[in-house]
Amino acid sequence: MLYILIIDIVHFVVSFILLVIAIRSFLKTRVTAMFYLILGFALITFGHLLSDIYFFNDSNMNKIFSEISDIAGLIALIIAVEKSAD
Repeated sequence: MLYILIIDIVHFVVSFILLVIAIRSFLKTRVTAMFYLILGFALITFGHLLSDIYFFNDSNMNKIFSEISDIAGLIALIIAVEKSAD
């Protein structure tokens, strides 16, 4: 059980670093596509965090909530790619 907690902590730290880098880039450029990139990373990062906190003892709900946040984040990333092509 401890190794799962360690992996979750490492996942959050790496995701949060990526989110901070994306936020800094958005603040420099103010590009709309970068906003959707931040939104996607935030949904994935904080979705996993909330899933791990609220559903720590229920692995089925943890998996479902985590996958839903991944899907929402990936949709935002798709929008970011589409906006950057304009």
